[in-house]
Amino acid sequence: MKFIPVLFIFLLTVPAFSQNVGIGVTNPQEKLDVNGNINISGTIKANGVGGTAGQVLMKNSSNILTWGDMCDFKNYMQFIIPGTQVWPVPSGVTKIMVELWGGGGGGNVHGGGGGGGYARALYDVTPGQNISYTIGDGGAGALNANASSGGSTSITYGPVTVSAYGGSGAFYSNANYGSVGLGGGGGSNFGSYTYFTISGQSGSPIEVRYHQYNATTFYQTGRSGKGGDAGNTINTGGIGTYYVGNSGTSSIVENHGGGMAMQPGGGGPGSYNFGGNTTAGGAGAWGRVIIWY
Repeated sequence: MKFIPVLFIFLLTVPAFSQNVGIGVTNPQEKLDVNGNINISGTIKANGVGGTAGQVLMKNSSNILTWGDMCDFKNYMQFIIPGTQVWPVPSGVTKIMVELWGGGGGGNVHGGGGGGGYARALYDVTPGQNISYTIGDGGAGALNANASSGGSTSITYGPVTVSAYGGSGAFYSNANYGSVGLGGGGGSNFGSYTYFTISGQSGSPIEVRYHQYNATTFYQTGRSGKGGDAGNTINTGGIGTYYVGNSGTSSIVENHGGGMAMQPGGGGPGSYNFGGNTTAGGAGAWGRVIIWY
């Protein structure tokens, strides 16, 4: 019966020699050191937590293995109607990313309006709190007058407001002098806050050319100025109208309409004035707010 004490002594010594377990490894360096593939039919827990669908294993800021999301912002809300509203922070949401576009400026006979500015910011938020946002309107177009500027788009939470400014309307001085609308920028009332901005594109001036068809016939061709694209967008500025006019009769021979400004924040297309044949400058497009959470 001596084998019983011997077995007991052996079992007591096993932990001392098996701190690391190796599978396919002769000298394991970890508690479990595997050389080969692992097939699991159940689940994996990290510090007692099994995680949820769509999550991945990662290390947190304390260098501890945990389950987490690959992206902080899986959902979004988009708002496009000018005016001021509030958005309540959903349950469980503690961080949001916001994108803002200011309204586009209107165009006139000198050129297109400026595109609205773009801003992006991160906020730490509290569930149930309201976030106030304002969406800028597009500026009205004009002919031989100053066009209106687009309205600014902003979002406020607590003391921090981030804004995307509207593009300016095309400026009118007289029949020969003026300037196109300038693109809007952006900013925050907290200079060190986590945000960045991209300015909108300025509008383009009207293009006019003169041609002689024969000894007595002269033509004028032109394209009214293009509106500027909003910041961080392409093809949102309105396309100017192309025209061909007979200088002798002051009549329009061809007239190919352009395109209106597009959301978010495209600048309005310019207008033209040839022999009393006119088109008013186009309005700028509304701004926009997107909240990612």
